[in-house]
Amino acid sequence: MAPLQQSQGIKSRGRANVFRREGHYWTLSYGGTIVRLKDSKGLRDIARLIERAGSRLHVLELAFLNGAANTSDPERVERARVAVTMRIHNALRRITKEHHALGTHLSHAVKTGAFCRYQPEIPVKWKL
Repeated sequence: MAPLQQSQGIKSRGRANVFRREGHYWTLSYGGTIVRLKDSKGLRDIARLIERAGSRLHVLELAFLNGAANTSDPERVERARVAVTMRIHNALRRITKEHHALGTHLSHAVKTGAFCRYQPEIPVKWKL
């Protein structure tokens, strides 16, 4: 069975919102539409933010995914901030292109900077 291509959005009524990695692809479902996108660091970052909804994650925690990064080097923090922001924004553009409603939701709910967070105005339940 071939995976859904990026351009194939499928309507799925009554299904949960999903942001799940499955091998080299991500299955994203929101508002009854399902899309699949090829893996990227930005999608992994967004998933991490969704997983910790409302929490502020330091960019070094996202950049290195270990949570134990040294935040005392301002140059390292700035490089990580630029890299993480760029990859999240690239992922948001990809998502918006294939699933406009999800892209709009995430664009409003995901904040980037030295600390990043996913905090929607109205809580959303996700299956990760």
